[in-house]
Amino acid sequence: MKKILFISIILLAGISLFAQETEFSNYDPEAKKILDKLSDKLAEKNTARIYFEYSAHNAQDSTEYSYMGYLFVKDESKYKVIIPENEIFSDGVKVFSYNKKANEMNITFSDPKNDAIYTPQNLINAYKKGYKYSYRGELTFEPKARVNGEIVKVTKTCHVIDLYPENPKKSPYSIIRIWIDKDKNELVSVKYQEKDGVEQVVDILSFELDITINDDIFTFDPKLYPENIDVIDFTEE
Repeated sequence: MKKILFISIILLAGISLFAQETEFSNYDPEAKKILDKLSDKLAEKNTARIYFEYSAHNAQDSTEYSYMGYLFVKDESKYKVIIPENEIFSDGVKVFSYNKKANEMNITFSDPKNDAIYTPQNLINAYKKGYKYSYRGELTFEPKARVNGEIVKVTKTCHVIDLYPENPKKSPYSIIRIWIDKDKNELVSVKYQEKDGVEQVVDILSFELDITINDDIFTFDPKLYPENIDVIDFTEE
């Protein structure tokens, strides 16, 4: 579950790569202006389909892993995550978590505090409460992107913004770094730096807004799964 928690956002780059540096500001007005612009753009959209690459590195034992997946979002409260070993989806009332290897489906009630991480709107709005933010400058580099069905490198100039928890003792993160395409005003990548040395990175390979998404993908249809699926429903009294 912890791996899936980080599917919706942010990219990795060292401070030494920045094209320019700015002095740290607790609530940097330049960073806020950029984040507000992206937040307003996402707030206007009803649906989103994101193709992403997730990777993690543990500095303590040098373990690494990565995978690609999809995130579908509709009306902010409905989402579906598809990755190699799991599917997690919600109709806004219940959350369905399917473990493919175990062929097990867990059903729980939706918790807005946890579900918010799956919606791009709420993820990018995290800066509005609980975080300080600082504009770190512009960076021109070549992130991966899916173009005409193929994964290629493209040149982008991005705004780089750091988020810092207002209450570090209550947060597992020391810093969250965000890359936003300067020209297109689109989220490119997100990196979560945990205090224990684990780095979690989400690279956005494609980000489509206002597309047609059928509500059926957010509901559980047993006929679409193996006959011997083990369903554990925690919503039943």
